[in-house]
Formats: sequence, structure tokens, C-alpha cells
Amino acid sequence: AVAGGCPWTARPVTREAQLKALACIERLMHRLGEMWQDVEEPTRPSECARAVAAICAYAMFDAVIRKQASDSPMEISVMLNEGDGYSLSTGVGRRRGLDIERASEWL
Repeated sequence: AVAGGCPWTARPVTREAQLKALACIERLMHRLGEMWQDVEEPTRPSECARAVAAICAYAMFDAVIRKQASDSPMEISVMLNEGDGYSLSTGVGRRRGLDIERASEWL
């Protein structure tokens, strides 16, 4: 690790290091899924914790895959950085007039 900085921006990242990080995130999420199968009747707070863990893992995976390796970038990394890049829509539902507060009451 890099003291006082992000290891993904402080120095170039090799394809091997990138693939190892992606595999590690995938294995951690697989393990979380396996453990979650043992929970018979999860409480709402534990469901929320599981969802937050999944969202965090997705964010980490996204950040790692968008970083272009210094030695041999993956095609998907190049594609995700072309032009304005790619991002998920945050306007879905807003165009239909979805009230987020009202919708979240049903979660």
C-alpha cells in the first residue's frame, strides 16, 4: 500500500495487479453470498448491511476495472474511458415522476 495516498493513482498499475484485485473482489462477494444463504430470516437492518456491502464491492470493482493498466490495458478498461466514458443512468424514474421518498417506504 502507498502511505497517505490511493494505490490506484499514486503509481502505474499493471494488468496482473488489476486482475488480482478484480478476482479478490469477486471472491469476497461470492463468499458473502455463500454466507448469506445461511441466514434463514434476515432482519431489515441486516438486509441493508448486505446491500451496502454489495454496493461498495460494485464501486470497488468499477474503480479497478476503469483504471487502465500501464503495461497491457484490458479492452474493457479502454472502452470505459473512451469519450465521456460510461456511467449508469441516475435519471431513470425521475422522468416518470417517481417519488423516491414514497418508493423507499416500501423497501
